[in-house]
Amino acid sequence: MARSGNLTGNVYDPSRIVLLDSWAPLVQAQAGVLIVAIPATDALFYIGEDTPKAIDALRTLSKIVLARAPAKLSGNLYRWRASGWERVP
Repeated sequence: MARSGNLTGNVYDPSRIVLLDSWAPLVQAQAGVLIVAIPATDALFYIGEDTPKAIDALRTLSKIVLARAPAKLSGNLYRWRASGWERVP
């Protein structure tokens, strides 16, 4: 079962994206799929599926948060790979 989640309210949460190896257990639990959005300095959202509908929903959420955030970060989505994050087109 694919899951979604978030880390919000702490300015250190988005910086966790650089701790690549720490995401491996979550990726494994999500059947090898993890896509994240980091729209603000205190928000990180993730999904464990890569269907167009799921990606669109995450992208929409990210845009809404990005538009309202006083401290914006990125409108991009990223897919976890063992070698590093890959931008989702």
